Amino acid sequence: MNNLSVDIFSLITNEIKCGKTFSGVLEQMKKKNGLPVAVLEGCDSFKTAFCASLKNEVSEPLLIIVHDEKQARILKETLCAFISNVYVYPAREFVFDPIESYSKEIEQERINIISRLKNGECDIVIAVPDAVMQYTVPEESFKSSRITLNIGDTKDMSVLISELVEMGYKSSYVLEGTGQFSVRGSIVDIFSPAYDKPCRFDFFDDSIDSMGFFDIVDQRRIENVDSYSIVPVSELFGVDYDAVISEINSMLTNSNENSRKVLEKELSSLMDEKKILGADKYFSLVYKKKETILDYLKESKIVIFESKKVFERIKAFEWTTNETIESMVQKGVAKFQNADVFIHSNEFSASIEKNSIILDSFESSEKPFEYKKVFFNNSVSIAFNRFETESMFESIKGWIDEKKKLLMVVRSEREANILKDSMFDCGINVIDACFCNLVECCNVGTSYVVCTTIIFSRCFFT
Repeated sequence: MNNLSVDIFSLITNEIKCGKTFSGVLEQMKKKNGLPVAVLEGCDSFKTAFCASLKNEVSEPLLIIVHDEKQARILKETLCAFISNVYVYPAREFVFDPIESYSKEIEQERINIISRLKNGECDIVIAVPDAVMQYTVPEESFKSSRITLNIGDTKDMSVLISELVEMGYKSSYVLEGTGQFSVRGSIVDIFSPAYDKPCRFDFFDDSIDSMGFFDIVDQRRIENVDSYSIVPVSELFGVDYDAVISEINSMLTNSNENSRKVLEKELSSLMDEKKILGADKYFSLVYKKKETILDYLKESKIVIFESKKVFERIKAFEWTTNETIESMVQKGVAKFQNADVFIHSNEFSASIEKNSIILDSFESSEKPFEYKKVFFNNSVSIAFNRFETESMFESIKGWIDEKKKLLMVVRSEREANILKDSMFDCGINVIDACFCNLVECCNVGTSYVVCTTIIFSRCFFT
């Protein structure tokens, strides 16, 4: 075997960049008002490689919007073969009901990605549209609330504990998850949503003597660090309790028996525990300035997969959320102006239009924007099994006649060599079969290539 195709990912992205479609999109991006553009008739494999190639050409993180969570997860797994720092920014469930407790796991995932964006640790963000439309902690509030501790810093432990409680952290003897802290003598453990691991701080009087990540299972330190950032546990923090109490009292003056029970429960929680129930009903009282993840991605290009499905989901999300809020207002337990929790569809479309690249499988009469230019890519992705070799070879010969580029992937080096020999027997000349650590797959490259079109043919022999 030679080194013709040792780095399969570079081979794919380099050939994408040689294509007229990719170079055309780049040219439009450089123009002052060159976007939005659309790339049509590209297969899923092409779209993934296109995004990886695009990220290599831009310095800012890339935002990819897809129509459902399953596609987001699959796309992340595939893109991770090309790009290191790929994350899914999830949509959260709004909390409108006065429930005592709920999981903040999704909020903490969102905060983790925001923190990574602020630290320059994120290359690609993948999200469904409602996740992007939902308001989050404004950038200035996030920046001002963030606490960074360094080795050698002087920090009064009692002040640190008060700050942790204010930011929503829960005290625990042994850490079990994100958003918790533990104090044992001169040792303080903190699990900030900004990280995947908790940090242990050793204090000498009020000075941080040492600090490092530790394993949450066996509690052993695994890596020393010089710095650790503490960020809020949830997206709603710094609540003006007096303002919320005033709003609840205002609604109580016109309440009926049912709404009074809900409002009095919320008021009691605020007065007795300083705990806000149904917090999203009072979102506008917490943050006067409204921002989404887009405000952390101001200069980023936005790639939209299957725009029709994405915009159908936008409409459904907007309708469902508005119906929920309207129902609460009619019951007398909320006000429209306070429960403003997402950017509405028209404003959202306007905010992303000038940075958008649409990747659609088919041309449609329903376009989300008026495109500045449309490109066509005749790529396909086909999976064959071991019983379809005759059909596969016929397809390959057809693609060769059309001067296509062909990338084939099988599961093992042995299968790659068998396929190579079989193709040779059928009169198809294969340059080489080389092994590459691609999810334990082997890659077969053919000599029949042109730069304008790529066909990714996944041949899984099972």
